[in-house]
Amino acid sequence: MLGVDEHVWHHVDQRVRGPKMLTGVVDLTRDEHGTVHARLLDLVPGRSGTVYNDWLDQRSEAFRAGVQVATLDPFHG
Repeated sequence: MLGVDEHVWHHVDQRVRGPKMLTGVVDLTRDEHGTVHARLLDLVPGRSGTVYNDWLDQRSEAFRAGVQVATLDPFHG
């Protein structure tokens, strides 16, 4: 189970602090007791469906086949 959320990392000049917008991907898989440990898998520069799609494309076929649920925070401000 994956959790995906776009995030504004900072509000200053990108030349000073790096990418401003990031997409975070979190492992939300439950353990044998049903507990979620929310393990951060990656923070990817950018904030779009394309960024998430490209991230998934870079994972192995076995990884993608193992994803049964993907959640996304759809907030549009």
